[in-house]
Order: sequence, then C-alpha cells, then structure tokens
Amino acid sequence: GIEIFDGTFMNNIKLEKLCQLPETAKNIIHICHGCTRLQEVEKLPDAIEEMDWAFAETAIELPPNAPRDVRDMEATFKGCVNLKDIPDFSECHQLTHVDNMCQCCNSLVDISHRMMPATIDYYAATFSDCNNLELAPAIGNPDATYEWAFHNTKVNIDSISVADNLFDEDEKFDFTSY
Repeated sequence: GIEIFDGTFMNNIKLEKLCQLPETAKNIIHICHGCTRLQEVEKLPDAIEEMDWAFAETAIELPPNAPRDVRDMEATFKGCVNLKDIPDFSECHQLTHVDNMCQCCNSLVDISHRMMPATIDYYAATFSDCNNLELAPAIGNPDATYEWAFHNTKVNIDSISVADNLFDEDEKFDFTSY
C-alpha cells in the first residue's frame, strides 16, 4: 500500500538498477536523484502521478516508461548526460508539467520520433542546454509557450512539428510546420 517514495534512494552512488515498484506508487519525486551509477529502471506503475527530479543526475541511457497517470515531470531527467531518448508519452493524457525535464542531457540528438501530449501548454527550459539536440519531438499543443525550451540546442525552432489532434484515436495525425 506504499504510495510515496519521495527521495527513497536519493544520492545512493551504489544503486545500478531500480527494481519494480509496487502498483500503489503515486509519488516518486527524487526517488533516484543523484544515483550516479543508476542505468536501468524496471517498468514504472501506471498510477504514478508525480516524478519530479526522479532520475536526475543518473547514468540512464534509455528512459523508463512514462506512467499513464503522470502529471508532473519537472527535471525528471535533468543532467542525465547519457540519456539518448525520452519516454513514449502516447498514453499520458494528464501530463502538464515538464519544466526542465531533460535540461543538460547532452546525449540527446534526435527525438523527433516522439510526441509531446496536447495537455502540455508550457515548456520552460524543457530541453535547454541539451547542446547536441538537433531534432525536437512533435508538439501536441499548437498554442504552447516555449520559454527557453530549446535554449542552447541545435534545434531549428521553425522546424518543430505540431501534431493536430495528438493522441486522439479517432483522427489521423496532421503534422504541420510550426
């Protein structure tokens, strides 16, 4: 019945793998923040709602799944210099908060195969200082605000795709240049 794992393994420099959390987990804020040897995370429960700073400053290369009920992902992967991809958000219909989510993730280069949910309307430094990032994910909300979202990246802001009706099962994706 445990729901909160706030800071449970924070700064544990020996942890290399995060095993399966109980299905009751809802808050994993700072769970592995600063676990510099962490490379693998088993499937996260869909009930997780908050994961701010959860895997910041770890050695993760491939991100764990994005839980279906997640709402907050502030700085979730900040400073993960080995991170090569972002999660698949196609089932995340409540995600709204992604400030600094992947800030300073210098191994990100091309994440154009990913789409950000239409529920996100504000990107504050989400991918800033990802110095090698060349291709951004498709954005689900054409009216979203980008405050420093791609600062110090190689992303051409004019080339970011906006997907109309993103994640709407009844309609096809209509990509247009933003």
